[in-house]
Amino acid sequence: MDLTFLTRNHMGLKCSETIKAFMLAEPLLRPLVLVIKMLVQIYGLNDPYKGGLGSYAITLMVIALLQVI
Repeated sequence: MDLTFLTRNHMGLKCSETIKAFMLAEPLLRPLVLVIKMLVQIYGLNDPYKGGLGSYAITLMVIALLQVI
């Protein structure tokens, strides 16, 4: 679950910058995320409001995978 509230401590822009930095540092990130997003869509699991995965969650999981490989 990803809940975001607009507060003084909101980290949305920082998270966006972090994802961009990972994309520059790891060339495999973008293609892996795109392939997984396509598979998730094919199987109908791409709607976060119904328990599926959104782009941000998929991106974070791929980053975690690439960090342990």
